[in-house]
Amino acid sequence: KSTISLSEEQARSEYIQNMKDSDFVLAPKGDANYSVRFFEALSLGRIPVLIDTETCLPFEDRIDYSKCMIRVSYKDIKKLPEIIAETYARLSNEEFFAMQKAARETFERYLRYDSFFNTIFKEIKGL
Repeated sequence: KSTISLSEEQARSEYIQNMKDSDFVLAPKGDANYSVRFFEALSLGRIPVLIDTETCLPFEDRIDYSKCMIRVSYKDIKKLPEIIAETYARLSNEEFFAMQKAARETFERYLRYDSFFNTIFKEIKGL
């Protein structure tokens, strides 16, 4: 039996709109030690709040994720509201929009499927 009364298309549309309407997007781990929502948030130019469970992110050696996300250790989960509020309060409008822009650019340059595989294949080839 279905747990929602919406069509799959409508539910997905509302999910995406909810992220687009948000300043920050909570990105806890899913079944594995990563978060699909993290990548969805970046793709929409939104700032993910990664609940870090010792997560290894792709290309951490070349991407400065601090420019486009908030990373909170799972050990500090009880401080999450304060961490987000403090981060938001210290950002000017320009800095906030720069983080959103960096989120989208990071996704496009490194994490979108074609970009990701192009980068990996170049490394494998030694280019």
